[in-house]
Amino acid sequence: MNRQDKQITANVEQAFQSIAVPQSLLDFVDQVPDLYDQQQIHKSGSSQPNVERKSTIPRKRMILRRIAGGCAAGLVIFIGSVLYSPSFAAYTKNIPGLTTPVEWLQQTAKNIGIQNAKEHGYTPIHPVSMNKEGRIFTIDNIYLEDDRLRFTLAVQGPKGATQKFGADPADFPDATGSGDAEKPKKISDTEEVQITQYRFGLPQKQLEEFLIKKPTKLTFRIGGIYESFIMTVPFDQTRLKAGEETTVDADLGLQQKDPAIEYAAVKSFSIDPTRIKVNLDIKLKPSYQIDFRRGLEEDWPYLTDEQGKKYVLNRDSFPYQSGLYDSSSGTVSLDFIPSVYFDKQPKQLTLHLKKVWLTETKASETVKISTVHFPQTIRTYGKTYTLTSAKRQDGSWIFDVKKPAHSLSNTSAGITFEWPPEVRQQMEENKEWKNEIKGKKHIFNNDGCITPKYTLNPYKEIPGQFELTVVAPKQDTYTLNVRRYADEIPLDIHIPLK
Repeated sequence: MNRQDKQITANVEQAFQSIAVPQSLLDFVDQVPDLYDQQQIHKSGSSQPNVERKSTIPRKRMILRRIAGGCAAGLVIFIGSVLYSPSFAAYTKNIPGLTTPVEWLQQTAKNIGIQNAKEHGYTPIHPVSMNKEGRIFTIDNIYLEDDRLRFTLAVQGPKGATQKFGADPADFPDATGSGDAEKPKKISDTEEVQITQYRFGLPQKQLEEFLIKKPTKLTFRIGGIYESFIMTVPFDQTRLKAGEETTVDADLGLQQKDPAIEYAAVKSFSIDPTRIKVNLDIKLKPSYQIDFRRGLEEDWPYLTDEQGKKYVLNRDSFPYQSGLYDSSSGTVSLDFIPSVYFDKQPKQLTLHLKKVWLTETKASETVKISTVHFPQTIRTYGKTYTLTSAKRQDGSWIFDVKKPAHSLSNTSAGITFEWPPEVRQQMEENKEWKNEIKGKKHIFNNDGCITPKYTLNPYKEIPGQFELTVVAPKQDTYTLNVRRYADEIPLDIHIPLK
C-alpha cells in the first residue's frame, strides 16, 4: 500500500462513524444478490433459480449493508480520485445516487484550469473532507505555486444550508484573495452542493517562514455566520514541482503606441505545472494604469506554439488579476493555460498582444458643455465628439453623441466625465435636486459615460448611435473633469519567447 492509499484508508476509518449511508446506496446493496443470481442463471442457460444461493441472500444483504457504511465514508474522502482516475469516475456513475457528485467534481477541476495537471497525475496535495452538523465540507484542487495558493471548498448538505460558508488559509494571516461561488448544484430533492473556488496571494516572507519549518499540514479556517472551525490537509512540500523560468528581455515598443507608456518589455516567462506565466516590465506616466484584458476575450493576449496550438489567458487568476498593472513593482503577469510543463514538446512559444487599455486615476483635462446650444463639439485627449441634442430625464441630462466614423465599431469612448469634488459637494446640498432623484439609483449606472444607445421595446442596441448621461441639477452649462478610462490602444505585436 503506497502513501496515498494509506492516507485514504485513514480518512475512511476516521469518517466511518460520522457519515450517514445514503438510502440510494442501501437500495442498490439490496439489489446486488438478486442481480448476481440473475447473471449466473443467464450464463448457465438455466431457467431455474439456484435454491442454495437463494438461501444465502439475506445473510449477504446484511454483510453488504455493513460494507455500505464504509463505502459512504469512503465516498466522501475519495472524491479527489474521480478527478485523476477517469476509469474509476466512469465506474462510479453506474452506482445510483453517485452520478451527480462525480459530475460536479470533474466540472470543478475544469473550471479552475488545473485539469491538465491532474490528467498528468500531478496532485501534490490531496483532498480532505469533514462531516459537521449534517454537512460535508471538502477542500480539494489544492495547488501552491510560487506565492499563489488555490483551492476549492465544497459544502454538501440540505437545500439552503450550504451557501453561507467561506474559507481562508489560516497559516498565512496576511494573505489577500477571495473566492468565486458557483450556483448551488442539486444532488437530490433535499440536498445540494455549493462550490467556491479560492485564489490567495501569499506574502513572500510568511511563505518562506512557513516552508522553512517543513510543515506536514496546511490549515484552513472555515467560517459561517455563527461559527468557524479548522480543517487541516496533509502537506509535503517535496511533492511540489517547481516552475522553469527563462529570461527574455524583449522590448515591446509600446511607447510608440501611446505617450502614456514610457517603457514595456517581456522580462521572462516560466512554465509551471498549471500555467505558463509571462512577466512584463512596464513603466507608465504617473497616475496611469494599463490593462491587458478588457473588452472581448478574442482581444486578450494569447500564446501559440510552433504547431499553431493556442494557449489562452487564464480567467482564474485572482488576486493577481492577470493582465493588470502592479504600480508598486512595475510589472504585469500574464497567466496562460494549459501548461506545457508535462509535454516538453513545444520548441518555441510566441506571445500575441492585440490590444491594451489605458486608464488615468486622476483627471487632467476639463470641458464645458451646454444644454441649450447644439450642435457643440468636444475635443479632449485627441478625441472629438459632437453633442447634437439633449433631454432632461429623472434628474439628469441625456445627450445624443456623434462619434467619428473610424471609432464607431468601438463601443467604449475611452474617456469618462466627472464632477470636481467641490461641485459634487454643492450638488449633495441641493435639496430640490435630491428630491428629484430620490429612489432612482439606476440613473447613476452610466453617469459620465458615453455608451451605445438602445431602443426600449424591444431593448436593442442602435448601431452607430451613442449617448452621454450627466446626472446633475438643471442648469444651462457645466464644467466637467475628463480622464481617460479603458482607452483602447491597438497593438498587433507578436514576440517569440526563447
